[in-house]
Amino acid sequence: MNTKIKSENKGRIHKWLEHYKIFFEITSFTVIGCGAVFVSICQWRAMERQNELVKMQTNLAQQQAMPQFVISYKQIFNELTRKYDDDKILIENRGGYLRGFSAQGADFLRIESVNNKSIPVAYTNLTLPIEGYFFGNCVYATSGTGNLCELEGHNNNARFIDFQRQINDLGKADMNIFNLYLEHYVQLSYNDITGVRHQEYYKVTPIYGGNLFPKNEGEALFKSSEAALLNRSLLEFDLIIQSPKTFYEKFRAKSAVKM
Repeated sequence: MNTKIKSENKGRIHKWLEHYKIFFEITSFTVIGCGAVFVSICQWRAMERQNELVKMQTNLAQQQAMPQFVISYKQIFNELTRKYDDDKILIENRGGYLRGFSAQGADFLRIESVNNKSIPVAYTNLTLPIEGYFFGNCVYATSGTGNLCELEGHNNNARFIDFQRQINDLGKADMNIFNLYLEHYVQLSYNDITGVRHQEYYKVTPIYGGNLFPKNEGEALFKSSEAALLNRSLLEFDLIIQSPKTFYEKFRAKSAVKM
């Protein structure tokens, strides 16, 4: 009896499985397909992460191979005068190898003048290209690293301080505030280890040394310096310091127009 019941149950189960065979096949194929898609997505994400890691490692390697410029503004102490008479800019590469290096300097004299006798008060605010404060001495190391270039000046800081003092005295006697400031920039051109050509601009100050300057602004400054050289309006450092009074009369604030 039990054997007969078991046989009947098996038959019913077999018929039920045969009846829903298509459903089970579709379900199984769907589950397998979803599993395959899930595995593919996981593999794709793993490959993306690997690609990102490779890119990061490549970028890091490129950065490590790039030159690392250190631009110092040095003031040289004179044992005879007991003053810092000479200014000097030193350009070094403490990073990766480079080729085809060249350096160019551009110096500007900023003039700020206030005429208190004018009604209303007159202002002058000018930034003029100047030459002769530094002269270059570029040293091309065979390794493309180390000391690359020196921009030096002979007694330039001492002479400018004396010129600045005379200008200030003329301004005080005339109730005219007259301040002078020097601004220094360098343009560095080079090929990196991959052969790509670079051109960078730096503003150089006594305290902070060279700081990377926006390329568009740097290009504009050097173009203005080159244009002043071509049209002969470039101020010559050695000439202007010889006649402080002439310089003062030419550039002091005169009109009542705010510039």
